[in-house]
Amino acid sequence: MRLQKIKSGSDRFDATVRSRLAALRAAGSTRLGTVLRDAVARRDAATRLVLVISDGEPHDIDAHEPDYLVADAQHAVRQAAREGLVMACLVLDPAGARTAARIFGPHRVGVLQALGHLPRTLRRITAR
Repeated sequence: MRLQKIKSGSDRFDATVRSRLAALRAAGSTRLGTVLRDAVARRDAATRLVLVISDGEPHDIDAHEPDYLVADAQHAVRQAAREGLVMACLVLDPAGARTAARIFGPHRVGVLQALGHLPRTLRRITAR
C-alpha cells in the first residue's frame, strides 16, 4: 500500500506542496477503506482533517463489487468521525462525485473544476 502525504497541517501551501500536487498521477488500485483506516492510524494528535484527492471511485483488483468497496470506505469514514477526525474528498473527475458523496457525505466532497477554485472548494468541504 502506498499512502502519499502531500501537505501536513503545519506545512505552508508553498511551491513544494504545489509541485507535489502537480506530480500526482492515477495508478494502481484503491482499497479506499483500508487507506482511510491507515491514515487514521498514522495521524498525530494535532491532525483533525484528512483530505483525500481522488477520482471518487474506489477500485481494487481483488474486490469486484463496487458496493462492497463503497460500504467499506463509508465504515472507515464513520469510524474516523467517532474518533474526532474529519475526512473530506477533493474529486478530480466529476464522474466520481456521486460515489464520493456516498462515502464522505455530500458536504465533504468538492469537485475541482479549475485550479483557481481550489481555495473556495477546500474551505467549503473542510468547514466544521
